[in-house]
Amino acid sequence: MRISCWKETGELHEMLRDAEEGEMLRRAEANGIDPSLLVEEEITIEEYRARFDSIETERERAEREAREKRDRLIAAVRWRVERCWDQHQLGVEQTEATEPLLQYIQDLRDVPQQPGFPFEINWPKEP
Repeated sequence: MRISCWKETGELHEMLRDAEEGEMLRRAEANGIDPSLLVEEEITIEEYRARFDSIETERERAEREAREKRDRLIAAVRWRVERCWDQHQLGVEQTEATEPLLQYIQDLRDVPQQPGFPFEINWPKEP
């Protein structure tokens, strides 16, 4: 199998397989990759799997980090929703309105559906 890859921080990351050289250069430039970092080599399927199956792409890393941030932000306000619920159940006056908190949590859950996700995120403001 002939693969074309690019070298970043000493590791090879898959870029294309079986592409023409001109296409490799166009994709490299489109992705902001220095074309001089492109390499080509012949490897077996086993080598390919060992090298690339476990590599997290830049997009995958950005998606994971954005979801982790979203989850932390939800956890940071979840106690406030629970406090409102507890106050409601006890029949005491709530210290704050529940609806803005619930809307904020929903807006955070919707972050992955934003058009620029995961690279351009408009994080909702905490109430």
